[in-house]
Amino acid sequence: PAPRVFQVCSARASVPDLDHAGARAFVNELLTNATVDPSSDRAVAEWIERTRDEIGFRIEERRQKQVESQLFALFNTLPNSKRQDVVRDLVGYCKVSVTEQGSQSKVKLSGW
Repeated sequence: PAPRVFQVCSARASVPDLDHAGARAFVNELLTNATVDPSSDRAVAEWIERTRDEIGFRIEERRQKQVESQLFALFNTLPNSKRQDVVRDLVGYCKVSVTEQGSQSKVKLSGW
């Protein structure tokens, strides 16, 4: 069904390492949890229109989990002696890159 294909494509675009089967499973899980009849194009399309923000939130949540997983995988490739330095640098980066509310300026470090 076309609406489901749209959602699968949207999920895959937002989460680049998500393969087609994984994106389809993700969308089907959303449909199942929403008790939408997946065989009804109309029901799926109406559900997508009603819950577009929620779907976007779930896709972003999945993207963030994927990024987190990739970061941990990369981190684990570092020698133990280097990990503490990287964590210290990341904590410093996070503190410096925080934008104050109401402020137009953002501090960015070169190389990040």
